[in-house]
Amino acid sequence: MSPSAVASTTHDEEQDDSAIESSMYYLDRTSLHDVEKPYSMRYLPEGIPQSNYKKVKCPMNAKSMRYYGVDSFRLNECGFQRIELKTKLSYDDFWDNQKVQEVYIEEVKDALKAELGAKHVHVLDYAVRKRHESFPISTGKEYEYDQPTALAHIDFTVEEVERMINILYGNRAEEVLKGGWQAINLWKPIKGPLNDWPLGLCDARSLDFETDTIPSDIVFDDFFTENLQVLYSSNLQWYYLPDQETWEALIFKSADSQTSQAPACAHSGFFNPHAKNGDLRENLYTLIIMARVVNGELTFLQRHDMYDTVKPYSLRYDPPDDIPRHKLQTEKKEVRIHDARGITPSLEVNGFMLTSVSTTMKYDDFRDEKLIETVYAKELEGHIKNLFGASVVKVIDYNVRRRHPKFPISTGKEYQYQQPANLVHIDFSPAEGINMLKRLYGNGADGILQHRWLIINAWRPLKGPLFDWPLAICDASTFEPHRDGQDSDAVYPEWAYEHVLVHKHENQKWYYFSAMLESETILFKCADSKIGAQGPCPHGAFQLKENSHEERTRESVESRAIVMWAPIDEFPPEVGVAYGKRE
Repeated sequence: MSPSAVASTTHDEEQDDSAIESSMYYLDRTSLHDVEKPYSMRYLPEGIPQSNYKKVKCPMNAKSMRYYGVDSFRLNECGFQRIELKTKLSYDDFWDNQKVQEVYIEEVKDALKAELGAKHVHVLDYAVRKRHESFPISTGKEYEYDQPTALAHIDFTVEEVERMINILYGNRAEEVLKGGWQAINLWKPIKGPLNDWPLGLCDARSLDFETDTIPSDIVFDDFFTENLQVLYSSNLQWYYLPDQETWEALIFKSADSQTSQAPACAHSGFFNPHAKNGDLRENLYTLIIMARVVNGELTFLQRHDMYDTVKPYSLRYDPPDDIPRHKLQTEKKEVRIHDARGITPSLEVNGFMLTSVSTTMKYDDFRDEKLIETVYAKELEGHIKNLFGASVVKVIDYNVRRRHPKFPISTGKEYQYQQPANLVHIDFSPAEGINMLKRLYGNGADGILQHRWLIINAWRPLKGPLFDWPLAICDASTFEPHRDGQDSDAVYPEWAYEHVLVHKHENQKWYYFSAMLESETILFKCADSKIGAQGPCPHGAFQLKENSHEERTRESVESRAIVMWAPIDEFPPEVGVAYGKRE
């Protein structure tokens, strides 16, 4: 049985022999906190209570993650999961802060990057907990080490993480906040197998954040932080990992910038009556902020021997009955797509970049083809020319896409507007780029082709922030054209052009820009004549599964432009059409 099924059913007949009947402390429900925020001071203040809240002990049933299948618990579904984290440190090394910082913290970063595809991992804090044999009964003295936390809570509020990001990142904070982030806690034993006072994790889907959590301040003598205290509810579903080994790390959400079914995970240590005496809990927790990554499904050209002898094609019209509409074998693949707002990609290094193109065009103006050609295209040409110091920039094509609410399910009729292109491709092959310049300038293209030129796509939403079917872009430095590219013909009744379809490869790294605004434009390469320059960018649209704004369907405009650096005083006159129906 999956944990999602467990979250919505009763458990009277469950046969989980490793489930534990125990208890846990919660914040007491009281009308005081309707007018006074809960707080706890971690020092002895003068003249005021050290805390203004009471804890209440309630029964809990902790179910075994192993019984339900450890790998069925996923961070973005229930708020927690197990990952593998092997370390070079010995048991004794964990008491050496320098070794923890130099070795273990780097291992944590690498593990999260490998498991979750995180681009940037920032460790906020870490601490070792070593249970005293008398805990939870007080010794009357201060413990040498931190003890298990015995109160259900969530480490941070969203507002607290945003405050920390502003402090930590300074001038880059806005970039990090826009890009999306997750705050997580990584928790592992330093002695195993661990059963003494294990970590209880609450399935985020069983917690009503509106009625069963309340912000609370934790005040130290020189700083404070805000977390969420949890109020008891019989709906809460708790899990734990019995016999947790030292290589098994539990990661769980503390806060998330993106709305989802698992915004954060309540947790606490709890008494395990079945644990053997003498094996006292020793663990290390690490608080982390990391850039957000999503999984998306993209459609690729399947690798097939057929393409050794037959060039793939697609006909953009209804052919006679005896002619196939296309010669394409495709496959859908799930890929990790990183939020590019956590980096600063460039055209020369990654093949794509984000820029802001000023325009006088309003939303409704993009329904007017003449305005796009005479106003927007000229604005775009001027921006690109100034941005790259080019001699001439020529917009050769544009396309407005407005997703139909039923897409990608066919309506059985032709759509009024172009839909998101979910087949991964590169707009033009290098040979097609040369042909386009020759068609545009005739014999005058010879002088232009002797110098650098490139073709770029300028892609922007017409309404923002955009969450619906965003554009995924492959980092050009991870794409091998000869290995993963396949020239293909797109054929119209009176003209054709050659583009590149793409095979999936594990080395490819994919990005998107989260919550794009209409003022933002992605520029990415289609072709570049410079020898040794970074190649083109495969791209395709994908459905953002965690989109909470599905009613706002994607509307975007893309424009292809030729950028030329030929040092010519006067460019030759245009004698033809670079892209489109031939005259």
